[in-house]
Formats: sequence, C-alpha cells, structure tokens
Amino acid sequence: MDAGHFKSRIFENTLFDEKNVHAQCKGCNMPPNNGRPLEYSQFLDAKYGHGTAVAINGRARRRKLERAELVDIIAKYSDAEGVGEAKPNRTDPLPVPSPPLFPSRSLPKEYHDRIYRKT
Repeated sequence: MDAGHFKSRIFENTLFDEKNVHAQCKGCNMPPNNGRPLEYSQFLDAKYGHGTAVAINGRARRRKLERAELVDIIAKYSDAEGVGEAKPNRTDPLPVPSPPLFPSRSLPKEYHDRIYRKT
C-alpha cells in the first residue's frame, strides 16, 4: 500500500492535509494510473462531502509554508496520541522488505543480507 495523495506532494499547502492522503494500492498510485484522479476526487466527495476535491485543488497553491504554519503542523503531530510513546526495540527482527525496484541503489546491510541471502 502507498500513501496516495490527491494533490501531489510538491504542493506544500496540502502536503499535511489529512483529507489529501489515503491508502492506495501501488498499481493505482503509480504510472500509468498516476493516482486515478477522477476516481480519487469522487471518493473524496463521497467521504467528506460534495466539493471537497475542489476545495483541496483550491488550497494546492505552490508556495512555501510560513514558519508559523510549520510550527503548528509540528505541534499538531507531536501532541498526537501515541507519538513518542514507544521506541522500536532493536532486538526485534527487522521486517523483510520486498526487493528494491532499483537494485543498483544500496541498501542498509541488515536489509541486503535478509533479501539476498543464499539458501
């Protein structure tokens, strides 16, 4: 599953808008489907009410967020329930990730050994 954004992540104004991002399968989120914008807009309007997709489009102006806006976003997610409560235990086994799409890119050794170990 991917975090599918209705408006691209390049638009900072809607990057942290919780109505702009939902779980989306890789097939729908990647080319040639590119997020299936028509179906996504219909989903947004059905879930949040008529005009939601248009409102998100209107807020998706390409500009830098102001410092005060960034501070508010940080505060919102820092105060969220469950944030900072549990630290991952390094003795826990690492999840086995799927092989990378671009194997030429280096992986951390612990992932590389688990993916490419010879059996």
